[in-house]
Amino acid sequence: MAGTRYIVAGSLIDGSGAAVRRNVFLAVENGVITAIGPVADLPRQEGAPIDDLSHCTLVPALVDCSVSLARSPAMEMKLFLKAGYSLEETIRCASENGARFFGMEKLGVLTVGRPATFLITRGTAGQLPRKLAYLEGIYVEGAPSSTYRKNPVKVA
Repeated sequence: MAGTRYIVAGSLIDGSGAAVRRNVFLAVENGVITAIGPVADLPRQEGAPIDDLSHCTLVPALVDCSVSLARSPAMEMKLFLKAGYSLEETIRCASENGARFFGMEKLGVLTVGRPATFLITRGTAGQLPRKLAYLEGIYVEGAPSSTYRKNPVKVA
């Protein structure tokens, strides 16, 4: 990927356990996050692509460590919330902790210096984890996934 791509998000849960950040941008160069900041501080670079996801929430890629055949990761996250974990702690458990456990260095917390691999859900952070069942998109190393289809065509 040449140059810098800017991604504007309505909400960002970075996977570290920190509070939800609202109205932020991510600067991505060569698939790696180079800056995160408030939209008001978005640099204006001539010709730089800006992906407007201001109606969406970004969360890190999730790693399911429990291999529960009866439950989806979203259902398991609901159990964490019911047990008293905050949404941010729940996302950390499903992303950074799982990635670290399995040695997946390219996944986990969305922060400067890490790959920009994340899930996009339409709506606010308050609609999670339910909205994880309806992903708007997936970015892999700073670009929209070439294989993910929001509305896949069913083949008989």
